[in-house]
Amino acid sequence: MTAASDSYAEKDSFKIERIINSPQNYASQKANSAPQRVLLKQGFTPQSVITRNTRGLDPRRRTQILDDLHEAGLIGSTEKNDQIVYFPHAPK
Repeated sequence: MTAASDSYAEKDSFKIERIINSPQNYASQKANSAPQRVLLKQGFTPQSVITRNTRGLDPRRRTQILDDLHEAGLIGSTEKNDQIVYFPHAPK
């Protein structure tokens, strides 16, 4: 990887982390359904909202970023209402 590709990877990672850390910002405009809005208001970000907001990102790259954030302990994930949802971990 070059320095330029590193900066793009970091930018993409920050974007996904920002979406997960502030789900309430996406509750009104980015949720397609009432259950998604409820999850966002509760602090959970459905995977579909992340996908919709990072459409230009390669799906494998998106999955890799989510895995890296999860392994670093910055985010958590679970299943609610038959959807995979992500949530921020509290700072230690």
